[in-house]
Amino acid sequence: MRKIKPGYLDSLLDGYLSKAFVWININRVRLILFIFTMSFWLLVSQLPYFNLIFTKELVVFLILTSLFQIFKIGWKTILYFCFGLFIISYFFDSLGLLPLSELIGNYIYGFLVIVIIKFISS
Repeated sequence: MRKIKPGYLDSLLDGYLSKAFVWININRVRLILFIFTMSFWLLVSQLPYFNLIFTKELVVFLILTSLFQIFKIGWKTILYFCFGLFIISYFFDSLGLLPLSELIGNYIYGFLVIVIIKFISS
């Protein structure tokens, strides 16, 4: 069994924490914009008559889409995310949770449309 030096995990955690704080400091405007956008979509989904159009499933899709757009996530990363969602959907399908699997499939379809648009525009 390999012995871990004392303080190694603390230094490793401090390194990751400092990188996270640097990333937060660089992207603070994007984080605030994303929080504002997420709050907007959640508020719109609670308003009368708008909640008939903006269902919970659509709001989750819009929040993830705005996350991809605000943080300028590349089309390859979104494609990997879709592949991960496909594996999760297959897992739910094998468990017999078909409505949840279908919902994830709808998300995958929407994200693949975003991937095609980003691929064509790049």
